[in-house]
Amino acid sequence: MKLHSKQKRKIRRKRDLKTIRTSLFHSIILIIIVSSLIITAAGYKYIQNLDYFKIQHINISGHKKYGLEKIVSLSKIQDGTSIFSADLGKISRNLESDPWIYRSVVKRKFPDTIEIAIKEYDPIAVVKLDDYYLIDKNGTIFKKASKKEMYLPKITGLTKKDIAENSKTAQMIDSTLDFIKTMKDKNILKNDLTIVMDKTFGITLLNYKGIIKTNLGFENFSDKLLLLQKINTDLARKGLSAKRISIKSIEKAYITI
Repeated sequence: MKLHSKQKRKIRRKRDLKTIRTSLFHSIILIIIVSSLIITAAGYKYIQNLDYFKIQHINISGHKKYGLEKIVSLSKIQDGTSIFSADLGKISRNLESDPWIYRSVVKRKFPDTIEIAIKEYDPIAVVKLDDYYLIDKNGTIFKKASKKEMYLPKITGLTKKDIAENSKTAQMIDSTLDFIKTMKDKNILKNDLTIVMDKTFGITLLNYKGIIKTNLGFENFSDKLLLLQKINTDLARKGLSAKRISIKSIEKAYITI
């Protein structure tokens, strides 16, 4: 069936009207969205500039090495910063860039407070490699030791290659650190103590209780330490001093007077 020209024009007008209505609807929606974004952005900027939301307080926990002012300085939080615009990730990275801080958690507490929780390394000894470094109880070497930090017990006889490649050396380091912790817990740790690590002879103590050398081998350090205390007590009671003690096991010890 053929349509007359008037009918065709009428159908086209309906189609055009429908297209115009659809385009108009989409345009209105777009205008609403854009307007909402503009209003939201303007509102957000307005809120950011309110003194009510500017950072007034910084609560810090977990610090021992550094004081509050030092930690605030490390965080690089600027005066007048809005709590909304504070970059928590950047603040955390700023803190953890310091060699003493190995973890930090930064949170917002509305309306005007930043909360910072940090964990610091706790050195247990100084280990000598190509230089002197601080090592913590978990075996993490985290910074070069300064002269002021050389008061800690010293571990020698190692190289960086030993630590990187030798699993047996890593086990010896763990055992040595456990030994230091045991002495610390028993309150008999002396800061002038030097521990020499050797792949053949195990660990040897220097300058401990006035004894020149005390070899403890590779294991059972806690029990051997108790035996060493008994030997020292017995020698002192007899008015003797040893030049060398070698404790192979808790049943056998060699003493050179």
